[in-house]
Amino acid sequence: TLFKTLSLFSSFPLFTKQMRSLLRLLPATRQLIKAAQVHGTAVSQVRLTGKPSTNIIGPDNVVRSPYPDATIPECSLYDHVFSQVDKHGRKVAIVDGVTGREYSFNEINESVINFSSALNRLGFQKGDVLALCALNCSQYPTIFFGVLASGGVVSTCNPAYTTEELAYQFKDSGAKYVATMAAFLPSVKKAADMAGIGSIIVIDDHSMKDHGYVSYQSLVTDSGSRFVKQKAEAKKDIAVLPYSSGTTGLPKGVMLT
Repeated sequence: TLFKTLSLFSSFPLFTKQMRSLLRLLPATRQLIKAAQVHGTAVSQVRLTGKPSTNIIGPDNVVRSPYPDATIPECSLYDHVFSQVDKHGRKVAIVDGVTGREYSFNEINESVINFSSALNRLGFQKGDVLALCALNCSQYPTIFFGVLASGGVVSTCNPAYTTEELAYQFKDSGAKYVATMAAFLPSVKKAADMAGIGSIIVIDDHSMKDHGYVSYQSLVTDSGSRFVKQKAEAKKDIAVLPYSSGTTGLPKGVMLT
């Protein structure tokens, strides 16, 4: 039906170039769908031109790209991302969408080093897991890469989770630290207590340090003297531990090196 409708409207002068491109894709898409319905048979890839190319689904039902594998650097994610800081140092890396404040590559790198150094002072060790439960914010990359630079693992959490859901992820991931925003403290604190986590970093409210929490601001203003970049086994060391939505059961951690 969609194919016939687009065919009809494609003759109109106002029919956009993008929609005509979509129309050209439809025959290929239909071929791919029909091929995919054939059980136990190799499925030919259909390129955007509609011409069949090499098989992408073999007898073992494994999907493979017709293109060569990408080369993955034998280094940590932190090293890979920050390897060219000197080249881009003064250029803007991040813009805070709320305040409009700009952060250069140099500033982000410095804050990551300071944060990592401060984590080491707190007793953070290689392989430790920090659960990061926050909205998108300018502090996010500092925490994320600060943990990785220390050889740790970041387990990203959905801040809309209930206390029970957070507690499950904290326990299942083996988190020893949590970083969150003040707005989520009521549920995060309860979940952390249930999981036996004592160190909670508050990202956006420095005054919470007077209430038994660790202030993010106090960490990024560290001298950086305790920064020790951990060597990583790129193919073995876990870097990020996100969790599935749990549609078919409990959420499951996805171990990404």
